Amino acid sequence: MRFRVHSTSLLLVLIASLFCSSTVMRAQELLTPQTDKQKRHEIRDRIWERGIEPNQYLDLLDGISRMPDENDGKGHGALMRVTQWEGIGPLAIAQKPGNNWHGRMKAIRFYPNPVTGNNEMYLGASSGGIWLGNFAGLVRVWTPLSNSLPNQAVGAFLIDSLNPNVIWVGTGDWNRYAGSGLYKTTDRGETWTNVSLGGYAPRAVTGLEYGTSTSTMYMTTDYGFYRSTNAGATWTTQGPTDMRINGTLERMSVDPTDRTKIYIAGQSRIGFYRSVDAGATFREIDDGMRSLRPASAIIAVSPSSPNILYAAVSSRDGNVGKLYKSTNRGDRWDSLPDPPEYLHSNQAGNDHAIAISPTDPNRVYIGGVGLMLTTDGGTTWTMRDAGHSDITQLAFAPLPSGQ
Repeated sequence: MRFRVHSTSLLLVLIASLFCSSTVMRAQELLTPQTDKQKRHEIRDRIWERGIEPNQYLDLLDGISRMPDENDGKGHGALMRVTQWEGIGPLAIAQKPGNNWHGRMKAIRFYPNPVTGNNEMYLGASSGGIWLGNFAGLVRVWTPLSNSLPNQAVGAFLIDSLNPNVIWVGTGDWNRYAGSGLYKTTDRGETWTNVSLGGYAPRAVTGLEYGTSTSTMYMTTDYGFYRSTNAGATWTTQGPTDMRINGTLERMSVDPTDRTKIYIAGQSRIGFYRSVDAGATFREIDDGMRSLRPASAIIAVSPSSPNILYAAVSSRDGNVGKLYKSTNRGDRWDSLPDPPEYLHSNQAGNDHAIAISPTDPNRVYIGGVGLMLTTDGGTTWTMRDAGHSDITQLAFAPLPSGQ
């Protein structure tokens, strides 16, 4: 997986994937119109058949922590005498000037640090934890924040807008590495605490967002939508049962102008949903798109014109992408002209991403096996040079003031 930085009117950061996966596609092939609820649970279990339950994972960690240290015994190997390991990546591999490539990333955020005043960049790696990047001259220096995080499969993360020491990490890459629930640090990664979700712990967290304040939190997973109204102390599942049994909630997009409005996209039979009451209830805004039973479905709300939404769904086999646009918050969707081929080789379930310009609702990037750009609201699309082909995340980053 690779990403590189383009210096345009806004900095677009591409996070890409090195690998492909057929596990989720095998699950899609098992879904038929006759599949009952029990079968869907069996399918979900088969996706993670090589993993373990999140609660079992935590029990194993507890058991390991109780084992005697090798140094307390008779071990004499030099490797075993090492008491602490330190991460030294992700490190850039220079392909040509201006291009930096990294491993598979599932989450990215740019964070205006209220203490230092710096605009920081954070990355969440599929199997490598969470990293903080700061510029030292022209070079971005990366610092690991999760050396003590019990599960390094980061699916999503969230940073307290007022306190940079408080970070939430949802674990699990939904079609690769099983997670073990939600974790919180209050000392910027020195220590981590597993947060109880009040029942079944999801194996993959795909999204974490705040509501109108840090007291209200939203989380999307492979087992539905979770909400907290007490700053993450307790969590409850919300929304229709279909959001929990029919597939994975793949994308969440929150209206930045009104954070009580939430948009969710789910693969397979889930479709698209909207909440206007901070996740208390949801209404389907699918408009028939889930009839495609897509291997992947993603959605984004325009930051500057929140009435405008874009959605992308793949075919059931993950090879073909179809694009849609709404100008009334999802009440009605218009099919956009067929885009260039940006999905193929059954890749949609592995890499599918969307980003809308913070200042221009007509400027949209969509990535999969390749990267597309529209500057006219989806009427025409052009393929862009994206470096590595597999794109898992897209985000715009603000340039320094005056540039």
